Order: sequence, then structure tokens, then C-alpha cells
Amino acid sequence: MNKRNLLLTVSAALLVSGCAWAGPTVVNAPVGPRPPGLLEDGYAGFLTVYSATEQHRDGDNTYANVHTDYQIHTPDGHLFKQVSNSLGPRSEIPVTVKLPKGFYSVVAQSETMGAVTIPVVVGTGKTTELHLEREKDWRRVAVNARESDLVRLPNGQIIGYRGR
Repeated sequence: MNKRNLLLTVSAALLVSGCAWAGPTVVNAPVGPRPPGLLEDGYAGFLTVYSATEQHRDGDNTYANVHTDYQIHTPDGHLFKQVSNSLGPRSEIPVTVKLPKGFYSVVAQSETMGAVTIPVVVGTGKTTELHLEREKDWRRVAVNARESDLVRLPNGQIIGYRGR
């Protein structure tokens, strides 16, 4: 019996001391969403291409102007990604693609020049926009830009900001 009492006493003492030692951990700072400038891998940016549009029937007498698909190529000319440039069959909003930072070429349809190949730069945490739709659809974007900051098609149409 003495051995049993001793074992129970030691076990109880260890149990009580273990419970007293390991209390709950309290963190006072609230956790929220990731800040806008931080990405999972830290080296990604985004590309949005406002390619030429095609009319898709959206009911009896209505049509949706859906952006045409395009390709992204690596600097050495290899196909990197084929982009389906619509959020759905009736969506007039182009897709924003996440890409590793770097240099690419976009092969897309322009409303005013047909098929075009345009070099683009994708920067960490930034969105590069390429405007190949009709100029009147987005002209307001470039209103305050310096001429040296703009890139134009051979016909003079502004298609975006100069990559640095």
C-alpha cells in the first residue's frame, strides 16, 4: 500500500505541476488580411490586356463585347501562357493574369491594327495594362501623362505606359 500511495502522490504532483506550467497562450494583436503590397511569393505582378472585342449574343437584341484571347511569350519566343481573356461568355471585363516579374511579349488582337506583338514588363506587386481596344474607350487614363511615358502603336494610338 505504501508503494501505491507514493506512486499516486508523485503522479498527482506531476499532473498538478504540469497543468500549472502550461497555461494558454494569448496574442493581443488582431490578425487581418494580407496588406496589398505583399504577395505570396514576393516576385509576382499582374497583366491586364484590353484586347480587341468580339460581339457575343446576350439575349434577343443585346450583345456583349467580349475581349479576345491572347498569348504571352517568354523573351526567347516560347509560349508561356494562352489566356482566355474573359470572365465568362457575357463578361466585358478582361482577365488579370498573375505572372512572375520579368519581360514578356503579348500577341493579341488590336481594334485598330489587327494582330500585334507588344513587349511588356511585369513588376513585383504592380499591374501592367495594355490597351488595344478603341482609344476612345480608355483615353482618360493617359490624360496627365508625359509623352515620354507613353507607348504608341504605329498608327499613333496610345496603348500604355513605357516599361522601365
